[in-house]
Amino acid sequence: EELKYILEPYVVDGGGTIIFAPPGRTKTWWGLLIAVAANNGIALFDGSCAETPTLFVNLERSDKSLKRRIAAVNRLLKTGAHNLYVLNVRGRALRDVIPSIERFVAKHEVGLIVLDSISRAGYGKLVDDQSVNAMMDDLNRLSRSWVALAHTPRPSGDKEADHVFGSMMFDAAADILVQLV
Repeated sequence: EELKYILEPYVVDGGGTIIFAPPGRTKTWWGLLIAVAANNGIALFDGSCAETPTLFVNLERSDKSLKRRIAAVNRLLKTGAHNLYVLNVRGRALRDVIPSIERFVAKHEVGLIVLDSISRAGYGKLVDDQSVNAMMDDLNRLSRSWVALAHTPRPSGDKEADHVFGSMMFDAAADILVQLV
C-alpha cells in the first residue's frame, strides 16, 4: 500500500512526527504552521496536504501568546479565519487531560493532534524507556496521527545535539523525525 500523508513530507497519515530543536528555535511556530495547514488542507513547500480536523494541545504557552501566534500563521497562510481546535491547558500535563482529549477527538473526528510539548507531558523522566513508551502509546491511542514538539539535550562543547532529549524510544516511536537547525 502506498504511503499516505496528511502533510507531505512531515506528517504520515496514521503515524507520528517529532519536531525537535534547542529552546527558542521556532518549534511552536512550526507546530502551528503544520496544524493550521493540515486543518485547512493547505500544502506547504512542494508536498501535498489532506484537509484533516486538527487539535493543537497547548501545555506550554499562555492563551494570549498562542492566539497571537495562530493569528500570525493564519495571516501567513491566508486562511481568513481562526478555525483550529485548541486545548489551552498551560500548567497541566498531557496525562491529566487525556480523558478530555479522547472525548473531543471522538466528537469532532480529529485526525491529527499537535502536542506542545513532550517536556510538559507529565510521564516522569524523559530518559526512562517505560515512561516514554507510555507517552507514545497514549499519543498513538488518542489520534491516528500526531506531531509532538521536543527539545534536544544541552549542547556538549560547541556541538549542538542532533537528537531528541531523553530515551531513544522517542526515535523508535516516531515515523518521522524533524530536526530544526
